[in-house]
Amino acid sequence: MGRLLMFQEMEYICAIWDEKSFTRAAEKLFISQPALSAMVRRVETRWGIRIFDRGSKPISLTPAGEKYIESAEHILKIASELSESFRQLDDLNTGRVTIGTSDYFSSYYMPEILRDFRRHYPGIEVDLLAADPLQRNKLLREEVADVLISVENEIDKTTAAITAWKQEHLMLAVSRDHRTVQLLTSGRYTIADIKNGEHLHGRKDTISITAFSKERFLSLKKQNDIYDRTLKICRDAGFEPLFDNSASLQITAYHMVRAGLGVAFVREDLLRHVVDTNDVYLYNIDSPDVYRNICIALKMNRQAPPAVEAFYKFLRTR
Repeated sequence: MGRLLMFQEMEYICAIWDEKSFTRAAEKLFISQPALSAMVRRVETRWGIRIFDRGSKPISLTPAGEKYIESAEHILKIASELSESFRQLDDLNTGRVTIGTSDYFSSYYMPEILRDFRRHYPGIEVDLLAADPLQRNKLLREEVADVLISVENEIDKTTAAITAWKQEHLMLAVSRDHRTVQLLTSGRYTIADIKNGEHLHGRKDTISITAFSKERFLSLKKQNDIYDRTLKICRDAGFEPLFDNSASLQITAYHMVRAGLGVAFVREDLLRHVVDTNDVYLYNIDSPDVYRNICIALKMNRQAPPAVEAFYKFLRTR
């Protein structure tokens, strides 16, 4: 029996179940009702099963019929995705990619990446969705987003296949007017040092977080990776941090430090984008938890369309 005929049978039987009626399905498929019934009987005879309980109103599925419909819908979905993939392969310069990420990445990372991606694939449309961690995972789970770019600890690994992309470094920002900052010179850098790569190519000293155990910590909201890391770094050093004000954005936390409202862990990459006002010191804290992985995530067990695959491969080169 030809594969095309088998696909057609699956489509017709699924249509019957969708309509809950042989008559309505036949009208929708533009074939006669007797011909549709005869086709179903042939399938049932071939497999030695009954798919529909024709005695119920509306029709219902037998246990074997439930399994047939479940399998047929799965097969037809894969076939449809495969057909779309082949269509796009004819011209990879088509398609759409939807990216779920944070406000930070959408503001500071993605504009240049999207600019360069468009130079390579000008016909692929890209949508950027900024959301909190819970919403980002929902976007991927429900296939609203094709790709997530997020901190590893904020990705739901039960539904996402992740690939490490970058390692990010957190530094403790302290106001230059802080009462003890002149005494704490170990592991201390300026914005200019960060922009010049001084901490990478010159000295690499660090300081213990215990030097700031009496300070008020500013943080992003709870259920955020930086909040969790601040808590862990302090507890590992033997004290409970005193959290004061919270901010929804990293840049806000940074400016709150400048205003003398407390100390805060901020992304090193963020510091490369701020204007150096010479009023903040950055401390390299002695803890492995100041390093974290930024990952790319695709939905688990989903065949990525060619446009998504192209973006994924491009992103990994950055």
